[in-house]
Amino acid sequence: MRHPDSESRVIWGLRDVHVIVSMIFACTLACYFERMGFSIAFTELANSASLKEADMGTAMSAFYYGYAVMQLPAGWLSARYGGARILGLSFALWGSISMVMPGTVHDGSTTILMACRVAIGASQGLFIPASHTLLAKWIPVHERSRLVTLAMSGIRVPWICAGDAVRALHRGGIRARHAVPSFRLHGPGVADNVVESGV
Repeated sequence: MRHPDSESRVIWGLRDVHVIVSMIFACTLACYFERMGFSIAFTELANSASLKEADMGTAMSAFYYGYAVMQLPAGWLSARYGGARILGLSFALWGSISMVMPGTVHDGSTTILMACRVAIGASQGLFIPASHTLLAKWIPVHERSRLVTLAMSGIRVPWICAGDAVRALHRGGIRARHAVPSFRLHGPGVADNVVESGV
């Protein structure tokens, strides 16, 4: 069913539907860039903290426990409270936990590290159901296949460029305070280590 305002409302010179699609594309890009960039940044961070290889592997995979468990609850929450609220909650939780996590590696607290990774997985597990709930509400039926595909195409871009982008931060000599995307996605501890460790 077409949203009643889908044709008439204009935001920043664009139809509101196009603004929503653009924002979800940006959110998708951020989520999947973090997933790809994390493996590179975390490897260097874990090596500098002398973390065991088994613990590194567990930390990498712990994300998917939280992610898988949240899929059904996320759909229910999005239907009940609205996709926009759950999408905001997803990013608020993910960002907050990401700021705490780098310190747990240097503290040698593998239990807290694993808990952080599960929690990040759970927070990102909210993202896809919330996004589709939001898109289903706002996109007219006759435009849905094209615009949903466009909104979700941010998933593919990080597979191509995340590794090069993280390495470019180091090669360019960008300090953590200037590496805004890395700082926001991974927290200050990881940003420092990515820049300084020779990734």
